[in-house]
Amino acid sequence: MWKTAFFFPLFVFSTSAAPFSPDYVEVDVYDVDGTLADALAKVAEELIGSSKNESRGMDFEQFVKTDKCKANIARSCFDDIDTNKDGLVSQEELEAYDRSSMQRVQSMFDNYLDTSFMDADTNRDGVVDQQEADRFAFNNLRVVPDENWREAFSSSDANEDGLLDLTEFKKLMNDYSNFNVNIVQTSDVPTLQYDTDTQ
Repeated sequence: MWKTAFFFPLFVFSTSAAPFSPDYVEVDVYDVDGTLADALAKVAEELIGSSKNESRGMDFEQFVKTDKCKANIARSCFDDIDTNKDGLVSQEELEAYDRSSMQRVQSMFDNYLDTSFMDADTNRDGVVDQQEADRFAFNNLRVVPDENWREAFSSSDANEDGLLDLTEFKKLMNDYSNFNVNIVQTSDVPTLQYDTDTQ
């Protein structure tokens, strides 16, 4: 049996579709129940299908292609982001999710800093002195408490009393990497041990 193929200009007229220029596509007129209208509808759907939701958001398949979440948790991630449960992730939902994620990360980091302060303040007097900071640097951060570390400590000591309160300690933790601190090497461990039980 011979099949007839025609070439038709395809124009997309829709206020919700992205701008689309006319194109010529090959249409098998005997496709989909042998009707021309069905064949044209199928081709149009394939060509503009991915853009039909652009103004409202992306569907799950489009979301997966963005690599926003790892493949093994993509469905759960998509469902979390799609707060109105319409099966699409809108730009607004994505931005809200990103803001929420950043707030969660900031909260986790703040908790880490609070816990680190308690770990560093071994004598529980509510401040961290230079010796406690040095011990914390070596044992927890794996940073050599050298001159660069001490400069970072001094720079964080806003009231210059030689002690860091929680706010000053947080500044130290945020800023110490800017002072070219040295990371503890395995060969340094025997010579730089800091006792965590004494002050």
